[in-house]
Amino acid sequence: MRFCFVIPLKTTKVFEDNKWVDSEKKRGLILLNLMRTLKSIDNAASVADEAIEVTVFISGHENPLESVAQDWKCISIYFVENSFPRPADKSLYMKDKELKKTSAFSHVESFIAQSDNDKTFLMLFDADDLVSKDFFNYILPTFDQQKCDDIAIMAGYLYDYKNKTFGYLDGNERIFYRNCGSSFVSKIKLEDLQSKGFIHRLKNHIEFHLRAKEASRKVYFSFDSSVLYLVNHGENDVSERHGEYHMVHFVKHFKCSLEEASLAQEKFPLLVS
Repeated sequence: MRFCFVIPLKTTKVFEDNKWVDSEKKRGLILLNLMRTLKSIDNAASVADEAIEVTVFISGHENPLESVAQDWKCISIYFVENSFPRPADKSLYMKDKELKKTSAFSHVESFIAQSDNDKTFLMLFDADDLVSKDFFNYILPTFDQQKCDDIAIMAGYLYDYKNKTFGYLDGNERIFYRNCGSSFVSKIKLEDLQSKGFIHRLKNHIEFHLRAKEASRKVYFSFDSSVLYLVNHGENDVSERHGEYHMVHFVKHFKCSLEEASLAQEKFPLLVS
């Protein structure tokens, strides 16, 4: 069994005086968030009940992991280097993200073609969000129990990193997958990754379930809170588009009770400090 994550990564450079220059501050922030994300995946894989091969495809312009020691217990990491222009304007950020996903898909396709594993799952994931420590032990059996092709995550946690505040989207008043891109898991075949395959239809996370239904796939809507959307750490796309305090107020509005926050800390131990 194989599980692939595809993570589009922002450039670590900044655009100043009409040229791209190195920024230790930006590189440090991106690396900090990415390492936390990877550790959450590695931790979840290390306690998975089923034997699973977990590979993370990181697609970016620069690889910040080159500068740090890595000792992953249960995951493999593959960096996809891109040569197309970096987005000099905020209006191009989402296009950049889509291009990075597409370049990663071709590498996932080659990877699957060379493997003997019969089951493959794929999840598009942001470079700052977290999976819960029981992520694989919930997600994988759910595919068999529900006999589904895709899982859309309805409920999930939010965490305001600077203010150390948890929020919770229950899937009723507010739906998690409409607010977080790390919210859809697909069981795939090789043809799904080819140029006109299903995975290439997944452009806007709000509509992932609709693209699946158009492809006659069965989608299960899950209320298990197995993903956390991390905000207010200096590199969120939504903060750059709408301002830092947009997400701060959003988390406050859906702030957890003390009991819920305690449960979240158990599910996402990397946030306990």
